Amino acid sequence: MIDFTPPPKLILPERPAIIRPAPKFYLAKPYVMRHYKAILPGMMAPIFPIGGIGGIDADTLLMLHCDGADASTALTDSSMSARTVTAYGNAQIDTAQSVFGGASALFDGSGDYLSVPDHADWDLGTGNFTVDTRVRFNALSGFQGIMVLDTYTTGIRILSNGSSSFEMNVVGTDCSETYALSTATWYHLALVRISGTVRFFVNGTQVGTDTTAAGNITGLTLGLFVGVGTSTSVYPLNGWIDEFRFSKVARWTTTFTPPTEPYS
Repeated sequence: MIDFTPPPKLILPERPAIIRPAPKFYLAKPYVMRHYKAILPGMMAPIFPIGGIGGIDADTLLMLHCDGADASTALTDSSMSARTVTAYGNAQIDTAQSVFGGASALFDGSGDYLSVPDHADWDLGTGNFTVDTRVRFNALSGFQGIMVLDTYTTGIRILSNGSSSFEMNVVGTDCSETYALSTATWYHLALVRISGTVRFFVNGTQVGTDTTAAGNITGLTLGLFVGVGTSTSVYPLNGWIDEFRFSKVARWTTTFTPPTEPYS
């Protein structure tokens, strides 16, 4: 006779559970998904570990690290748009001065500037934006341009005025603030518009008071220029620029600590 009695169960001793801390993750923002050819049904959005300073995202319209070989004129836009950047005059990469990366963009105060062609992305309307950069002055006399988008009456402009102030314009509205400047010093500058209010920060601290400047930035034609105050090379900078970023979002709204690493 066949015995159909099941064999006795094998009982193993319990093992203690191994508990490991879970890594931190965040769900990718929608803009990340746009860089995939397709998200198939059933697929979850890609996730990435949290880490690094970040700062280059879909809201970044232009990102100039100003790194490279000494005296090179090949400056690269590290934003997702990878725009063409053209150096004019003697504008070049200089390894003698930098905040990050061992180099910066040098401007000698006579016809030097960087140009980025006009694009529909520059038409920000009445929306938020941030221009932030590092700047170091070799000399302080008269007006010196940090950047200009189109013209000061239609777009955005940041100038220094001697050693006493910064002159900013947003669609013609004067947003100037007094600030004592020195040569041989790196400054972190941030011009921010949030909901029609403009704030200017130097080294993470707001200078002056809020300015209402809700003008419509649209219909631009000239492009964006760095190291000069106009599209015709008036008000050239005598100094250096490093880590220049232009964003279509308000990066800061109150006092902050300037980044301690290059944007990535």
